Amino acid sequence: MEKNQLEEVPSALPRNLEQLRLSQNQISRIPPGVFSKLDSLLLLDLQHNKLSDGVFKPDTFQGLKNLMQLNLAHNILRKMPPKVPTAIHQLYLDSNRIETIPNGYFKGFPNLAFIRLNYNRLSDRGLPKNSFNISNLLVLHLSHNMISSVPAINNKLEHLYLNNNSIESEWGQGHGHGHGQGSGGSYWPWPGKWGLLLPQSFLGA
Repeated sequence: MEKNQLEEVPSALPRNLEQLRLSQNQISRIPPGVFSKLDSLLLLDLQHNKLSDGVFKPDTFQGLKNLMQLNLAHNILRKMPPKVPTAIHQLYLDSNRIETIPNGYFKGFPNLAFIRLNYNRLSDRGLPKNSFNISNLLVLHLSHNMISSVPAINNKLEHLYLNNNSIESEWGQGHGHGHGQGSGGSYWPWPGKWGLLLPQSFLGA
């Protein structure tokens, strides 16, 4: 049902559905309880729609107990969505208007390994200490924001993307030291206002 003119998530979906792809529609509404019986759903793709903060209630994702991938990129969110299913492995929130991460937001996701928050409005002010310092996280995308300091991260992290921010401070205490690697494979000294892709070897692993 991608690339249509849907304005809300369809109801009466098959209970054994494993993937629901609704990208590139005009969706601005999610009916109450629409996901409540979809306990087999593994992937929910709602990217490129018109979803705002008011659409997401504490029970919006109720029933999605096995959801592994949630894609809410390219919407108009200013806040992180509430009560995301705790089984999630991959969370995509690129190209929204998110300014802050609630304290401890990611602590309740024991399987979360991949986060994309590129092209938002995140700054140091909106990132509580240790927001991303979680042991299961392997890949973190924070490019094209307004971050000026490298966030605290766990040494199990394999890839950190920080290109096109306003990084000014040196590699802080508790981080690995070395050079950053850009997406093109070139190297440059740290610090500096540069984009970073930091392989695991630079994170003290």
